[in-house]
Amino acid sequence: MNGTMTKIQNALIPTTLDQIITRHRDDYSLQLSSDEDLAGLQKSIVAAECYAADEIIEWRVVCLERNPALGRKAHILLGDVVRTGVPLSTSPVLYIDRGSRWVVTASGSMYRLAGMKAPGEPPLLHMLHLCRTLHHWKIGELLGVRSFPRQLENGQSN
Repeated sequence: MNGTMTKIQNALIPTTLDQIITRHRDDYSLQLSSDEDLAGLQKSIVAAECYAADEIIEWRVVCLERNPALGRKAHILLGDVVRTGVPLSTSPVLYIDRGSRWVVTASGSMYRLAGMKAPGEPPLLHMLHLCRTLHHWKIGELLGVRSFPRQLENGQSN
């Protein structure tokens, strides 16, 4: 029975960003932010004005788009906190300074990007953390995002 439950659980875990949203897919989508999207978030940020909440590695920016015809997008920084090694997904990104590597989010938090942008789809723990974040924001149920026990991922949401 335990093996059967594991197979069922594994079948329900998303392996791509596109699999996270299961309802209202005509109105919402989730994918990696494009280079054009990131260029639209570019703003020069002076390091002296910044306080980095955390440094983020294995980072990528994902785009939650509502009503693609209108182009309503929220970009979310997803990665691992260097100091703790746990996943992090931020509130929507307002600005990115790719030169100085600073990111400013809608909550007012600032992060420092470490290393290069990670390629491809996020790893499993980042996907699970993003699912938890969407539920924390109270839109997970609307979008049909599956809930997972906290034991499957160990992270924080901002």
